[in-house]
Amino acid sequence: MYPGHPPEYVRLPADEEGIHFGLFNDQGSLVSVVSVFQHLNDFQFRKFATATAEQGKGFGSKLLNHVIGYCRENGAQRLWCNARETALPFYQRFDFSSTGESYETAGIRFVIMEKLFNS
Repeated sequence: MYPGHPPEYVRLPADEEGIHFGLFNDQGSLVSVVSVFQHLNDFQFRKFATATAEQGKGFGSKLLNHVIGYCRENGAQRLWCNARETALPFYQRFDFSSTGESYETAGIRFVIMEKLFNS
């Protein structure tokens, strides 16, 4: 997720409150991960990553579709994330749109993206 940083770099105090999903390839290797955090009808996903060698093969899309379905089934009104600016076209394919908020961390520009669900 952040090459050159240890796994502890992405640990959050609220990790135990999240639901963590992983996608395995046909060889049984974990290739894509994401964590979902719920607050009432507002869901946020964080730490969404696919192994570098497995990117571009549809694993991230498959996992994100699963997360969207999970959130919809569990009453989400909104699903949002802090998206890397370079990944905006990816999220737009799933009907996420920018909230207009952005920030920079560790030299990476992030844009807050959201997907709204009909009640």
